[in-house]
Amino acid sequence: MSYERHNISELARELGVTAPQLYKWRKEYEEYVQGSFSGNGKLKQTPEQEQIAELGRKLKDAELERDILKKSNWHLFQKRSMIYVFIKNNEKIFPIEKMCKVLQVGRRSYFQWKSLF
Repeated sequence: MSYERHNISELARELGVTAPQLYKWRKEYEEYVQGSFSGNGKLKQTPEQEQIAELGRKLKDAELERDILKKSNWHLFQKRSMIYVFIKNNEKIFPIEKMCKVLQVGRRSYFQWKSLF
């Protein structure tokens, strides 16, 4: 409709929106075409932007795993209870689920051990 009508301000009033909002919608449509107005609350991204965001998430995850392994290297060669001690001592630094995965211990086993102390 906004491309068919010449007076954007009048159209905006008829639709109950502002003229800048109509211009914004037109710009989004021109940039994302099919991805425009998805209505699901997600950011509209070009495929390249999505790929960059995904790579950023993977990099952050790999860095977290690396940091856990660097900090826990001595504990890896100890009894399982020492690994649990490491996890308990670092709960505020790293996510428990991630430490259990990286250190190859069961989350349930860790919480059972922790409930004993």
